[in-house]
Amino acid sequence: MNRHTSSVQVAKTIDLVWSRIRSEAEEIVRSDPSLGGFIYGAILNHDSFEDALVHRLAQRLGTADISADQVIKAFEDAMEAEPDIAQAARA
Repeated sequence: MNRHTSSVQVAKTIDLVWSRIRSEAEEIVRSDPSLGGFIYGAILNHDSFEDALVHRLAQRLGTADISADQVIKAFEDAMEAEPDIAQAARA
């Protein structure tokens, strides 16, 4: 395992950005349950920041010509080819 791969795995294990986003999302659901469906769909139903980001972008970019599933696949392929994309999104 190279240094880059190791740092990506550590980032996934200790992801302060994602932990904070989830914590704030949980607080929103507690304080305003009417937003629960949106918050769960956008954040709490996802295991990682990348997953939530990709799914949200796919919802916004999917069209009749290019489905949300195709958009998700394209983003996943891009992040696999270039893992630094996730770190750039966090920044």
